[in-house]
Amino acid sequence: MKKIDYMVGCRCYVHHFFLALLFLQVRYMRTSMDIRTKQFDEQVNRSLYNVMRDLEQDQTRDYLEQDMIESETDIHSIPPPRRCPPQIFQSRNRCSNNTTRRK
Repeated sequence: MKKIDYMVGCRCYVHHFFLALLFLQVRYMRTSMDIRTKQFDEQVNRSLYNVMRDLEQDQTRDYLEQDMIESETDIHSIPPPRRCPPQIFQSRNRCSNNTTRRK
């Protein structure tokens, strides 16, 4: 009778031990999957950020290049400033139709 009780007790302990091991394995697998999911999400977010940054830089570069091209064409389309003919007795160096003052 004692042998049977001992065997039942051992079976109970072994059964609980295996259930505890199974529980730990399942918990370990869940933790492992959570960590991998977080790592994947971080990598996706990092990749999206890099793509966004590259697109912004490309758009900025394109805008600045276009602006430079437009500025250059505007500068070339403006006629050069009129220069005054040299006048020997003019006190001020201005282009005007007025005559110089005489004292």
